[in-house]
Amino acid sequence: MLNYWLYDFLVAHYMKKVVFSILVIILLLTTSFKENETLSIMTMTTEKSEVKIYLFGSGTCTIEWGDGTVVTVTLLPIGSAPTETKSHVYDNASKHIITVKGGTITGVSCTENQLTSLDVSKNPALTNFNCSDNQLTSLDLSKNTALKDLDCGYNQLTVLDMSNNLALTSLSCNVNEQLTNLNVSKNTLLKELYCGDNQLTSLDVSNNTELAHLLCPNTQITSLDVSKNTMLRRLYCQKNQLTSLDISKNTDLRELDIVDNQLTSFDVSKNTALTGFSCSGNQLSSLDISKNIALTDLVCGQNQIASLDLSKNTLLANLNCNENQLISLDLSKNIMLRWVSFENNNMEATALNALFGTLHDKEIMDSFWGVVAQKELHINENPDFDGLSSYPLPPIFSMGALRGFRFVVVSVSKLIF
Repeated sequence: MLNYWLYDFLVAHYMKKVVFSILVIILLLTTSFKENETLSIMTMTTEKSEVKIYLFGSGTCTIEWGDGTVVTVTLLPIGSAPTETKSHVYDNASKHIITVKGGTITGVSCTENQLTSLDVSKNPALTNFNCSDNQLTSLDLSKNTALKDLDCGYNQLTVLDMSNNLALTSLSCNVNEQLTNLNVSKNTLLKELYCGDNQLTSLDVSNNTELAHLLCPNTQITSLDVSKNTMLRRLYCQKNQLTSLDISKNTDLRELDIVDNQLTSFDVSKNTALTGFSCSGNQLSSLDISKNIALTDLVCGQNQIASLDLSKNTLLANLNCNENQLISLDLSKNIMLRWVSFENNNMEATALNALFGTLHDKEIMDSFWGVVAQKELHINENPDFDGLSSYPLPPIFSMGALRGFRFVVVSVSKLIF
């Protein structure tokens, strides 16, 4: 009986040792796995002879430049100046793989390095990332769930999946010329979206109700619904294929550019906060801006506008209404004007003389330089005008007496400011 008891005791004791050993091994493996899992690692491939990388965060990290050179970097928070130059010159421009290890990296800028590949999947703390102006054809950001600010423009991306980046507030993916689709429906915190010069045929921003800046120029978009984006302050959708655009809900809009679309009519009556408005290169036959009393810059050239009432736009500083069908123009209420161009219209000598009489003689200060601004008047290619030498100026208007405005005879019909 005693032998059985002793046997059971020894077996139990042995099993306890075995179980304890197994638990220790599991603990060590788990700890090692977690350490490897949380270790910040970033890799990038370049063939450029000189590269620069800016890193922000906390702790220290090492940069292995791929040619045997290793440097240690002390990280500072985003907003601080880089503590030291993270640049490297190779002996030749052959392929090198750069590896960044350690620290808690929250910000990276690796622009203009001719990068062909980039892996940031093991940088979960990354919030600000700029990898623009490289040669990337793919970019996986599915693990970077803390990302808030991304600039991946001027690459060769064909796909961009942002479905896991729910914290994103700013996205710039301009000039990825093969990018045909962009889904931002899950990025509901987006405030800034720059996606121009791509091959997008559609863009859904209905879920992005926080959007303040939307720039989608020079794509293939045929329709754009911004009715849910009531916080929009800046909308640039020029050089698309829009035939209509409703901005009646965007009452906080300050800057609007719809140049080179296919619009035949356009209503800005609800957009009383507008300061800059460009609508050249459409098919507009009329334009009512009487409600836009904050307007300082208006570009409405290359349309079919026959008359233009600017009497309510007393803050207007820059006006371009080239290549329309205007036969007269009254600028008597526009006492802040400093740049006027109405080339290629139908104003004959009588109308031009009448217009001269409405010009203000006020000195306008240049707020940037702090000096009196040069006021300019562009009137080329109207009937009876073929340069200053042949224009029949009336006696009361001489070159030095056009109320401070000087003639500019070089054509600026295509200029868009």
